[in-house]
Amino acid sequence: MTKSLLSFIILFCIASVAFSQSVTDLTASGDKKRKAEDFTGAIADYAAAIQINETAAREFIRKNEQHKNMSAYEIALADNGRAPEPKTEWAAPYYGRGMCQKALNNKEDALKDFEAAIALNWKMGEAYYERAFLKYAKDDKDNQCVDLRMGADCGYDKAKNAYEDNFCWNNSLSHYKEGNTKLNIKNYDAAIVEFDLAIRINPDSANIFVKRGMCYFALNKNELAMEDFNTALKKDDKNVEAHYNLGLVFQAQDSHQKAFDEFTKAITLSPAHYEAFLHRAQSCESQGQFASAIYDYSVAIRIRPQIGDNYYHRGLLKRDNLKNETEACEDFGKASDLGCTDADELAKDCKNPKKKKN
Repeated sequence: MTKSLLSFIILFCIASVAFSQSVTDLTASGDKKRKAEDFTGAIADYAAAIQINETAAREFIRKNEQHKNMSAYEIALADNGRAPEPKTEWAAPYYGRGMCQKALNNKEDALKDFEAAIALNWKMGEAYYERAFLKYAKDDKDNQCVDLRMGADCGYDKAKNAYEDNFCWNNSLSHYKEGNTKLNIKNYDAAIVEFDLAIRINPDSANIFVKRGMCYFALNKNELAMEDFNTALKKDDKNVEAHYNLGLVFQAQDSHQKAFDEFTKAITLSPAHYEAFLHRAQSCESQGQFASAIYDYSVAIRIRPQIGDNYYHRGLLKRDNLKNETEACEDFGKASDLGCTDADELAKDCKNPKKKKN
């Protein structure tokens, strides 16, 4: 028997033994060796475990990436709309091998394994924790915090503690404030970038979703806006601005009863919400509920008595629907005095009985 043939037989036997063991057995063996700091032996076991499903794992990762990029309609058509389930068993040996490579100071190889583990099992908190410090430099605190938050949300205590110790919530607040600044100057796309990062670092805050929804609404992306406002309400069902802005979306879609309901919720939570009264008045008017619209304009006037347009609109409703010329003229006069040019001619007509009669 030649030496090369003997070597082939030995390798074949080793491979046969490896494939006769399950992924779970090989991973457990690797874990045991890693704990004993036999990193080379552990890597061999993890590699054998990975090899069993390596081709299938690559295909799974590819399909999962495609799924992430699908539209809601495409997702509904594919696999009955079901998202892929994480491959916990397949991910474990990648994580174990990554920890060995990290111990051997092979940082690039370790990072590849941690990212493969996350791609196979996006609920593996420990992998996010390791990637946070291995992939991102110390001055890239934003991305570190994103991974630490992901790890914390997966239930990994070390990630949760590191998130708190690094004051990651403060990074989210900084991006929230910067997003607000850009929102105020109507730079909506740039504001969304800031709010996106604020949400990735701290997805608990309802207010960030409200602000991002406002940007989407300003860009006529109503479905995305509605999604953000509803997410905010799931986190805080008493968020006044979420109800109010959701009402605006419904109003823009001519769903005036739904808009009325949301404005009413905002008013119930904040009885002096001027804009909610004003827009509820418009929804009432659109539904032919003129007495209710007059009531809401009246409350809006009490809150901000120096806005001439509200007197003008209330005057029109009184004149055209309640046939109350006297009170309508009072409103037109007040509106004109406050600078509402639309009311000027009407106010003049009220002072000229002959013209008014005609």
